[in-house]
Amino acid sequence: MKIAIVIDSFDIINDNSLMQDFGSKLDHDELMLELRIDKDIRLLDNFENIKEKYNLETILTLRSKNEGGEFDGDREEIISQMMKKETDYIDFEFDRDIEYMKNLGNEKITPILSKHNLKGNMLNELNNFITKSKKFHNSNDVIIKFVGKPLDTVDMLKSIDISSEVYKRKIILGIGINGEISRVRGAKLNQEFVFGSITEGIGILKAKELLETQKNNNLICGLIGSKLGHSQSPLLHKIFREQLDIFGFYHLLEIKNIGDLEYIMDKLKELSFNGVNVTFPFKNKIKSNLNSVNTIKYDNLEIKHYNTDISGFKKFYEFHIEADHSNLNKFLIFGGGGAAISICKALLDLGKEVIIVNRTNINDKWPKSLISQVKYFTLDNYEVDKNLDVYINATTLGHNGENPADFLRVPNEVKMVIDINYNNDKTELVKYCKKHSIPAYDGKLMLFHQAADAFEIWSEKKIYRKDALEEYLELK
Repeated sequence: MKIAIVIDSFDIINDNSLMQDFGSKLDHDELMLELRIDKDIRLLDNFENIKEKYNLETILTLRSKNEGGEFDGDREEIISQMMKKETDYIDFEFDRDIEYMKNLGNEKITPILSKHNLKGNMLNELNNFITKSKKFHNSNDVIIKFVGKPLDTVDMLKSIDISSEVYKRKIILGIGINGEISRVRGAKLNQEFVFGSITEGIGILKAKELLETQKNNNLICGLIGSKLGHSQSPLLHKIFREQLDIFGFYHLLEIKNIGDLEYIMDKLKELSFNGVNVTFPFKNKIKSNLNSVNTIKYDNLEIKHYNTDISGFKKFYEFHIEADHSNLNKFLIFGGGGAAISICKALLDLGKEVIIVNRTNINDKWPKSLISQVKYFTLDNYEVDKNLDVYINATTLGHNGENPADFLRVPNEVKMVIDINYNNDKTELVKYCKKHSIPAYDGKLMLFHQAADAFEIWSEKKIYRKDALEEYLELK
């Protein structure tokens, strides 16, 4: 599968930026050029010079404003000029250019028949397009290109699945984080080719990054969850890969419906993922002998389950707290989900006394082996313990600016507060603690160590954690 480098300015291609980004040699077997004529007509005027200079396959594209481009002039005149060039492909818009495509008359040029529909609900919109494009089903002469806005990663992958049953030659791409998999795993998804940018800010992945993901022995991983736009995991895994000189990509894999979990797990294995992390609300939904799973490794035919929330919390505690605070014994965990279970298990392994407070009863949700070792209360029957050493918020309260202390009071006598949530600034709970002179940590250090543990499982290599952590805390 080739990667088409999107060129939207003659200045970019004229000042050797391509050579600077990809080295002294552009590989003809891996790369091609898409010249966006709607963005800069000079790309058409200088086509022969560009073709001679780079000697790569080319796509000429005149994207209309209705489909996300910038052209609203006389299409017939420009397309007529495009068809006279010795290009390899021309992108014809399904809604506007079919008649022009019929008059192509040059067997050396392969037509791409494209539709950009960014309304959302990609699978539904694609099905409508499939009905309208019936004439081109199973055609070897035309490449069908559909670009949509997937609701989640499942919407993206099922759109590619259904298109594969209809079109022999296809490019099915999504925008946003849920569409990244259509490009990074393009070869596995039998895409004709995919598109990458040369400059920042164009809204798609950089071509150089896509090219690196096609190399052998790369590390393809991701995170499964419901809302992942805030996640710092891609940054962390990029730091880890660069430190160890490993190529790869870390996907954010959003799922809206829990019923799609099994589908996505099987699909990721099919797409040769090395592994995935699992976060809210799916940690307790993975069938496993572990109480809660947050890390999965695809190891040939075997699928292995891990909980790096447990190991990551232990490392966070041992590396960042224990040396300076050796007298912490009584811990309260506010929350009853997968994160709370993992932190409870870690604290019990460390020999700590644990109290669980949750908004609902945990009897039916928690393993009896853990319940028998802790004291647990519902929120309405718990009286704050003044002898508490550490207060841990293991709920999602804080994702949207809430302060957990408004729901479960933090006693003034507490020696430390830990909030598993994090954002670019301090969480409301950490701000509250600072105001009341209570030592507090947000979830960044826990995230770092659980991510590092997962990376080491997948890569089977050790990270230099001190260096990686310093870089992460500078960049986050």
